[in-house]
Amino acid sequence: EQYFFYIENDRIMRLDKRTKEEQIIVPLSSNSSYSPCIDINDSRLYYITYKTDYPVLCSVDFDGNDKKEV
Repeated sequence: EQYFFYIENDRIMRLDKRTKEEQIIVPLSSNSSYSPCIDINDSRLYYITYKTDYPVLCSVDFDGNDKKEV
C-alpha cells in the first residue's frame, strides 16, 4: 500500500506514495514480441524477461534486491 509499481521505458519503476520518490526496480529486456507485465504476490514482484530467445519468469523484492529466476 505504500508503493505504486508501473512499467516505463522497459523498466519496472516504484513510486513511493508518501514521498513521491521514484526508483528503478529492475530494467527489462526489450523484446518487441511481448508486452511487459508485473504481478505482486507475497511482497514480491514477478515479471518476465528474456534470456537470448526464451522468456524467464523472475521475482524481486520491493527494493529491487534479491532477484531470482522462478
